[in-house]
Amino acid sequence: MSLPPAPPAPCLLRTAPNTLSDDQQRLYTTLLSTLGFPMAGAPALPPPEPLARKRGRGRKQGATKSRKPTTRDALQIVRSAGKFGPRAFGCFIDIDDLLLDGPMMLWGTPPANLSAEQLKDYEYHKESLKKMLGRISAFEAIIRQLYVDLTVDPMPWKMVSFELNDAFHGARQADTSGLKGMVHYLCPTASDVIYPAVSRTDKSDRGLSHPVLRYFVLPAKLARHFPVPVFKVPAADSPAAELSILKDIRKGKIKLNESPLYMALWPLGGYDRHNYHIGLFRSLFVIRILRHIWTSPSSAFTGNARRIRTDANCRTHDWFEMNPEMVAYAVSQGRTMLGKHDWADSEPGKNGYDFALLWDTVVEMFRKPGYEEATFDRVDSIPAEDSSESEEEREPNSDDEDEIAAQDARRLAAVDRLPTPTLFMIQDNSLPRVFIPVLVSFQCTVILIAYSMYVALHYFCVTH
Repeated sequence: MSLPPAPPAPCLLRTAPNTLSDDQQRLYTTLLSTLGFPMAGAPALPPPEPLARKRGRGRKQGATKSRKPTTRDALQIVRSAGKFGPRAFGCFIDIDDLLLDGPMMLWGTPPANLSAEQLKDYEYHKESLKKMLGRISAFEAIIRQLYVDLTVDPMPWKMVSFELNDAFHGARQADTSGLKGMVHYLCPTASDVIYPAVSRTDKSDRGLSHPVLRYFVLPAKLARHFPVPVFKVPAADSPAAELSILKDIRKGKIKLNESPLYMALWPLGGYDRHNYHIGLFRSLFVIRILRHIWTSPSSAFTGNARRIRTDANCRTHDWFEMNPEMVAYAVSQGRTMLGKHDWADSEPGKNGYDFALLWDTVVEMFRKPGYEEATFDRVDSIPAEDSSESEEEREPNSDDEDEIAAQDARRLAAVDRLPTPTLFMIQDNSLPRVFIPVLVSFQCTVILIAYSMYVALHYFCVTH
């Protein structure tokens, strides 16, 4: 990633363009002054919020940072649009190309004589930029103005582009770092443990090197030959058949990338190779990662029965809908957590892992007719952990993709595509339907207040 542009020259005093409305001019002035540009009519900076406060009665006195979240400034709001990108629509998109092609398609003049493939890329970047700006609609006209003025005053656009770029990469890395020590999201309950313990900092003991994690990182067609892990007890020694599979993987005879969907995506013990779609992406592991990213790490096991934190990403981005790209992002972050490889150092040709292929595979799964609504719909129970296959076992290197293709063909003929649900609830047995139960309680509160006012008014009229 490129270095930030040089700071603006202090002698140049900028003013907001007259083409903007009064409110937009104020936002324009506030944003550029936050970026360090001297602005005519810039508002005085508010005094910093105190970082120290007294603790409650009966507790030890001392200075501590206030728990009350500070109000976001203009730059933080703009950066939140960059953070929204990897989490909600494209963690592998080239943000440099997006910030180059997207504005050109939206507000400028696209290059002439583009091929069909190039035009498709330009349109994709335009739509991606619109999704980002849709989260900060109040600043869309300001950012457009900065781009339009690029030829006469390039520095403001360069600064905003850098901040969006930096926020995009920083969000993915922050989520990866936050999830690195959360391997226990695999456990059925918060009281279960993984044995032997997994290091929270060093990833050398993860992936195929760990007797429990190896079951969850393997493709389903290989993992089903391993016993379902049992928590709270030491892991059993691997039998000869398992060791043979691991040996073939290390020698390169079996490629993990040939089937990127790994076992942790299904409920524990719930994989059915004859109905592979049942339970896929509905494991507690995936749901806890979604909670971690969107509603807060503290909600990963317990959910959000009462309220969602004010600093949760779903509130920051003002986004309460589920889409396939969000699931793909959570699935990719989960695989990064369980394995030795990180996003940047994976080498698919050298026993690494192709995270981009995994992301694409998940998104493509939701494009299959009938799959999206089946996955997002609430299920009544998680498959039993002692489920077993009723038919003969296949060889470890069998091609299960043929069976998957046949299952897809049967479902395509039997299921009509339904509308995508837009609100959801993250529950332990579903890819949730209503994200914010607080909305319901808010509506009830409004009704209660209105009724109380009616009763008071009626009493006043009767008594007077």
